[in-house]
Amino acid sequence: MAGSEPSISTAQRVTASALRLFASKGFQATGIRDIAEGAGMSSAALYYYMGTKEHLLLGIMRHALTAWYASTRQVVDESKGPAEKLCNFVRAHVICSGLYTLESAVVDTETRSLTGDNRVEIVSLRDRYECLMYDVLRSGEAAGVFTIADVRLLRLGLLEMCNGVSRWYSPSGRSSIETVADTFAEFSLAAARARRGGRPVRLADLDVKPSAHIVNLVRQGFEAKSAANIIEQMASMPRVVA
Repeated sequence: MAGSEPSISTAQRVTASALRLFASKGFQATGIRDIAEGAGMSSAALYYYMGTKEHLLLGIMRHALTAWYASTRQVVDESKGPAEKLCNFVRAHVICSGLYTLESAVVDTETRSLTGDNRVEIVSLRDRYECLMYDVLRSGEAAGVFTIADVRLLRLGLLEMCNGVSRWYSPSGRSSIETVADTFAEFSLAAARARRGGRPVRLADLDVKPSAHIVNLVRQGFEAKSAANIIEQMASMPRVVA
């Protein structure tokens, strides 16, 4: 209906501005006026189009975590065994972190800025994702493929290793994101002490698709409905008053 909803281009400008500012300045230090200026619009227009600032943060985090989980779940489910599942999980996580560094920064640091049901929802989405890795590690241990002293600690260590990619990876650096993903997959196999037939398992031993396949899945998941989806979520949210 004309005049009742923002255009997709407006949605893209607003979400891109908010994402950039939340990642660089932090949610608390970012004002509505900052977001409006970054989107090339007035504060009054931004108030008309969006709910509260927290709802905008919620929409960005919800989309990122949902896309992240869907991409990772797909490559894990298409894997044949525990070693393949672990490698594909790690490669997907690295690729998400390296390609979507701003989303990664916001998800990693701004859960604390959410309140009430908003915080509960995002923590639940984050926990669902982390439980996927825990299940992969436990199944590999039960199958005798992995030898792990403490599954919980290994899960935390591998997740933190992958999260760190968003803080240093650059497409103009010496390594492609596919190379980084494959290298970190090798690290994960070594950390889990993956073995078959008494021999250590390497990535080259596994029947997995190249990392370029995961890159395509991740891009599709993140970019399919990103801005439009956030605007749809905000359509039924309460408007703030300037």
